[in-house]
Amino acid sequence: MLFNSLEFALFFVIVYCLYIVLRHRWQNRMLLIASLIFYGSWNWKFLSLLLFSVITNFYCSLKIYQTSSNLKQKVFLSIGLCSTLLVLGFFKYFNFFADNIQNLANLLHITIPIYYMDSIILPVGISFYTFQIMSYTMDVYRRTIIPVSHLSDLLLYICFFPQLVAGPIERASHLLPQIMSPRKLNRLGIHQGAYLILWGLFQKSFVADNLAKIVQAQFSSQAPYNGAEVLLALYAFSFQILTDFCGYSDIARGLGKCMGFDIMVNFNIPYFSKNPREFWGSWHISLSNWFKDYVYIPLGGNRLGGIRTYKNLLITMGLAGFWHGSSWLFFLWGIYHGLLLVLHRICNSFFHKSFSGNPIYTNLLWRGVKVVFFFHLVCFGWLFFRAGSAAQVYEMLKAMIYNFDLSLPAIRYESVQLIFYSAPLLFMHIIQKMKNNLMVLFDWPPLIRWLVCLSIFYFLLIWGEFNEKEFIYFQF
Repeated sequence: MLFNSLEFALFFVIVYCLYIVLRHRWQNRMLLIASLIFYGSWNWKFLSLLLFSVITNFYCSLKIYQTSSNLKQKVFLSIGLCSTLLVLGFFKYFNFFADNIQNLANLLHITIPIYYMDSIILPVGISFYTFQIMSYTMDVYRRTIIPVSHLSDLLLYICFFPQLVAGPIERASHLLPQIMSPRKLNRLGIHQGAYLILWGLFQKSFVADNLAKIVQAQFSSQAPYNGAEVLLALYAFSFQILTDFCGYSDIARGLGKCMGFDIMVNFNIPYFSKNPREFWGSWHISLSNWFKDYVYIPLGGNRLGGIRTYKNLLITMGLAGFWHGSSWLFFLWGIYHGLLLVLHRICNSFFHKSFSGNPIYTNLLWRGVKVVFFFHLVCFGWLFFRAGSAAQVYEMLKAMIYNFDLSLPAIRYESVQLIFYSAPLLFMHIIQKMKNNLMVLFDWPPLIRWLVCLSIFYFLLIWGEFNEKEFIYFQF
């Protein structure tokens, strides 16, 4: 049941009509049933996996909180985390590790019987709800939250349908109090929610799904490539993945606002970042914070000196890349961003000491140069993320160096498409960045606000893709 489908629209209308007439506890019960129906619409069999993980961690968390023995706390923490990770590992990484063991055995001329699970289907949203469940159990262990006493409350926290299958990865300290307490609906929240839903659908159906045609055409073709077409495809993919994922997150936030929930911001204009630290503070914020709090800081963070800090950054980003899928290219993408973070720390220390008093270093033009330069570093990284194989990465890189031809008619046509579909997004992002407000629309006079919303709706209606394409992050 996709957000960009009539089926979901009908589902939400029914849920919302029930929601506004029920009292708090009955709202929660209805939302839990609706969320299970929503997830079950993908594949009812996978509900058992979700319920197994939630129930296991529910009881383990209670035991962690009730016992004063540090050893027992660690035992129950291990049971909760390992049971959840084993489910994720089996469905997402079993064949990957089997294949790599087979390759290693072949390299060493060793015969090992390797079993593959050809019929494995990745349960939708498993990476997201797994991390959300794990954060709950670890926060109980750290004594930063008190575990809930009713299983239904934890189930709703994990299964809440707006953010269940592709995040944001909400923390229990933020979402659970909203579940436990009555929500208040107000006109501003409903208006903001409706706008976020419209803006999210615009990003998905107008920007992402139209740019996907350029991306798919290039990455599904075979070498030799034209470097200019590869670069355009990388630009297109940069905006496709942003608007596809940010579109989902905005729709989730909008659905939540309409029901009185505050779902966290997951993207904050990341392509206007001047460096990797800013980028990871504004791109997939919930995942970035998860890895920072549960991997980077426990490894030692930046408390143990430069070399250890760099190692911790590389480990954290490598795992973050591997989280996206069972491919060494995702791992390399994570390592690439880890190296950018390391280089930024090294260079920032040098330039801050050398040029901190220089007005050129802080002027607007120089900041613009840094934004453009870093955007191209991000685009380069997307090549590892999107390519189907290491061989394709090599051929595309070679084409951008040795075969960069701007004279082809397809270049001009794809350039016009790229500008047409990304320009409205960039225009809005510039305004949001200047005002430092993602909801800047609501600071404008009502007439301007309605004209902007009507324009968004018009572009969406005339040029939007309404073929119910899945969101990119469903595959992760």
